[in-house]
Amino acid sequence: MAKHATIRLKGLKVATPLAADAVPLDLVPADGPAGTPTLTLELEGFGPVCTAVLNGKSYRRMLKALAEKGAEGVTILLQGTLKPGPGGLPVLEGAGISAVPRSPAASPDRTAGEVPPA
Repeated sequence: MAKHATIRLKGLKVATPLAADAVPLDLVPADGPAGTPTLTLELEGFGPVCTAVLNGKSYRRMLKALAEKGAEGVTILLQGTLKPGPGGLPVLEGAGISAVPRSPAASPDRTAGEVPPA
């Protein structure tokens, strides 16, 4: 019985939350063309893993939501497809970044399934 096998993939779909304090706030200008901001992603203790080229407008929307709701009010989500890149470092193709609003935590005096007062 084989204990190891290899499966060849064209890409690997990635979706990972980012710490709000790790997100650069000055990667796109506040106004004017947003361009295509680029992030280098590193694994702690390992080093660079890939680069992600983002849509500047979506990056700006994420920053706006982060500013409005605060770090506790959103989850920053980075997603894309990990593929081989030029120069040996993989690329997160079709990379997108967004600030997903967090639902407010239930107050401690409510029980699960209880309908809040109108």
